[in-house]
Amino acid sequence: MDIYLINGNFQIDGTGDLRILDERQTLIQDIYNRIRTVKGSHFHHPDYGIDLIEFLNSNPDELTLLDMANELQDEIEKDPRVLECEVEIEQELEGIKYIAYIVPIDDAPFSLEIDKQDIKVIAEAREIE
Repeated sequence: MDIYLINGNFQIDGTGDLRILDERQTLIQDIYNRIRTVKGSHFHHPDYGIDLIEFLNSNPDELTLLDMANELQDEIEKDPRVLECEVEIEQELEGIKYIAYIVPIDDAPFSLEIDKQDIKVIAEAREIE
């Protein structure tokens, strides 16, 4: 369990208390923080994070798209609560989008949609083959 934060701001529930996350929500928040953190910006953990925003704002070629998908997958799988992750690339008119299918060790799979606007849970994940 953890405290719910949005952009570093505490979130308050309907009773005025700090909103607390369950285990699943905590994992999602931690993955969000991990992939939104610029690699090298965490003083004590220089290998934590990736350069996602810079990449999503660029005009990458196909090889670079695959490299970023692999980097996303590797970074998500660094979390000890994640059993496995598979990342797919979707190119749309609005830009590049990644779908991360995540299988936690002790919970049901879920998917995250990652694009330059946001990272959000989009659905319960399909089985990873």
